Amino acid sequence: MKSLERVLREKEEQLLDLQQEIEVLRNAGQILGGRVESSRTNLNRNKISQTQMIRAVLLEHDRPLHVDELKKEIKEKFGTPLKSHDLTSVIYRAIRGGAFFRKEGVNTFGLIEWKRRRGTKSAMRVIRNGRKA
Repeated sequence: MKSLERVLREKEEQLLDLQQEIEVLRNAGQILGGRVESSRTNLNRNKISQTQMIRAVLLEHDRPLHVDELKKEIKEKFGTPLKSHDLTSVIYRAIRGGAFFRKEGVNTFGLIEWKRRRGTKSAMRVIRNGRKA
């Protein structure tokens, strides 16, 4: 008997395949000069933004993650393949806007709300040779 998680993952993969097929058909229709009515309004209501996906994964793991881990987790959880540079672009755009994320290390990001919980960067400095670095 298939587990619920496995069935859900299979259905998400099927949905992604169908969405890609729909895009190909729409593009073909436009190339052929036909007018293709879109039902995207219904699809977009259930669509989650990349920012929301990143935030959901970080909340689930409750710790900062490297961009490669984020990419892997988003593909598993949402069935959405994203490129590392796309993820970092989304994250840096949010950081510049002062929302959601903060940089924790090289290509490693956490949630800005964790700053209060985990202390500031100055409080997290490494002590070397008995002195703050």
